[in-house]
Amino acid sequence: MAVKKKAVAKKAPAKKKVVAKKPAAKKAAAKKPAAKKPAAKKPAAKKAAPKKPAAKKAAPKAAGKAITTPMVKTEVINTIADMTGLKQKEVGEVFTAMSELIERHMMKRGSGEFTIPDAGVKMHKIRKGPSKKRNGHNPYSGEAMVIPAKKARNVVRVSALKFLKEAVM
Repeated sequence: MAVKKKAVAKKAPAKKKVVAKKPAAKKAAAKKPAAKKPAAKKPAAKKAAPKKPAAKKAAPKAAGKAITTPMVKTEVINTIADMTGLKQKEVGEVFTAMSELIERHMMKRGSGEFTIPDAGVKMHKIRKGPSKKRNGHNPYSGEAMVIPAKKARNVVRVSALKFLKEAVM
């Protein structure tokens, strides 16, 4: 996480340097004829366009590092807050809103499906039918027992999409 902060800190001074150079070009353009002023604005727009793809390239590099230990909720929120520049409270609100959205999809008259964008996870609501009571045995003692009947019920299944499957391989 500290490495990412340093990378962001390095990008910020670079922007300030570019901004400092632009006023110098405007002063020079002010001394020269007015025909060169529009020319100075066009290169500035071209310089801004390459910076945006560079930021997009930085995100996949961060995703390439493996995280060896599982994270708890606060660690996940803190990490996402550091990566996005949002406040921890805002990230927590996003997760709360997503959980409410999932719940509304899985309700009785909901769609029964929900896909988490860019995560490679899809959730389905499946209706399992009733099961009859049957004879079985206790796996620990080997003793015979009766397994009771179960009513019909809804079950949520989570499946990995192609994006996530490829990331695991």
